[in-house]
Amino acid sequence: MSIEKTFDCLFVTVDDKNRRTVRFANDLTKRLIVFKRANFQVLFSLQSDKQMTKLELLELARDDDNLDVNDEELIDRALLKIKNKNVSAQDVLDTIRERHKQQQQDNLTV
Repeated sequence: MSIEKTFDCLFVTVDDKNRRTVRFANDLTKRLIVFKRANFQVLFSLQSDKQMTKLELLELARDDDNLDVNDEELIDRALLKIKNKNVSAQDVLDTIRERHKQQQQDNLTV
């Protein structure tokens, strides 16, 4: 059983090479100081009243009216990445076995 990390802040930042990134934190003030020192510009920030998983924070951010269109795409990609990480190895093995069974049945009918 794994325990997911929880956060209460989500940021969309851009660096000096114009690369946008979604970042998570638990301390808004400290994280903003780190961003300033690292020369990151915060394009969007969201602070939750309670601790949430990355997936929950991303879904909350996705529904925010202040989110820019470019940031929506970034949030969507981050959501897909996290949802794909939540697929277990057993799920993948089951899918491979099912595909193999189907191929065997197809070969028998040919």
